Amino acid sequence: MAMFAAFDAQDKERMLALVDRDVVIDGGPLVERTGRSAAYRGHEGISELLDDLAKMWEELQVTPREYRHLGGGVLVTATIAAHAQGQMLTGSVAWVYRIRRRKVVSIEVFRSGAEALTRLGES
Repeated sequence: MAMFAAFDAQDKERMLALVDRDVVIDGGPLVERTGRSAAYRGHEGISELLDDLAKMWEELQVTPREYRHLGGGVLVTATIAAHAQGQMLTGSVAWVYRIRRRKVVSIEVFRSGAEALTRLGES
């Protein structure tokens, strides 16, 4: 998936080309970690998201495990390894990308694929 590849490369220009102007990114666990109280919105939100990630992690490695088409979206599950201030965090993460007219219109972030599927009522 092109959007995931652009995110993984932290390529803001490529990400902006792939998202709708009014994209909404519900950062879930990321929002909790940054203390942010609202979703990231629009192209400005993409910049804010990348800035927040850069502030939180000196290095962030994301390794995709599965891409799964859902009604109206794509579920991507991955493992992460993040380093900051001498600490390392490893775990899982999942994103649900909703796409309309070849543009990403929303991204929801979950702690795992199982959490995403449960919240979306999928099995």
